[in-house]
Amino acid sequence: MQVQCEKCNAAILPENLDLLRSLAKCDACGHLFNCAAQLDALGDDGGGRREKVPMPKGIRLFRRANGLRILRRWFGAKFIFLFFFCLFWNGFMAVWFTIAIKNRIWPMAAFGSLHALVGLGVAYATLAGFLNTTTITVVNGLLQIRHAPIPSPGNRQFKADSLRQLYTKRRVHHGKNGTSITYELRARTSDGQDEKLLGSLDNENQALFIEQEIEEFLGIQNRPVPGEVER
Repeated sequence: MQVQCEKCNAAILPENLDLLRSLAKCDACGHLFNCAAQLDALGDDGGGRREKVPMPKGIRLFRRANGLRILRRWFGAKFIFLFFFCLFWNGFMAVWFTIAIKNRIWPMAAFGSLHALVGLGVAYATLAGFLNTTTITVVNGLLQIRHAPIPSPGNRQFKADSLRQLYTKRRVHHGKNGTSITYELRARTSDGQDEKLLGSLDNENQALFIEQEIEEFLGIQNRPVPGEVER
């Protein structure tokens, strides 16, 4: 994508483009101008088009003239690891509490309570990973996101006509055990907000495929967003 200043013809940096309002600011001369015509021209000559992402594993798609339904299963290799971690952690805590209660060592029991809560939390997340499916529907002018059957945060609902652009963003997490990468599906809305639709996706192609199908169904012309995953 290459937008040029209408005054001095300098290239506009991506961070100086406001795609929602079709405004651009030139770093070279400071000129602020409406770049809608250039954006439309770029879209017409393929500047905003990208190769189609094939349907990745873990995704099912149902498309009709009046509605779109995408199912994403949560299960992945990491939940197998968490399953065995839960067995070890919660088994150890069961032995811990048995000893503490049998011998009436109440400080020992109290100390283990926090660790037990951690184990229960991981067990809940692991169960959700094995059973849950995210359902994304676009019908009757609404985009809805639901996670079930295990109650989980992140259920969302938006008016479809309020979505101006969808994009995929990479998140890098640094921890004691190294660096991990997840992906988010986000949306720019008509009121200027930047909303997270889906988070903590391990598979980049899942996020890109969902983005692609929703934009195509809603007729949203793809325009690059600064910081998005390129394809």
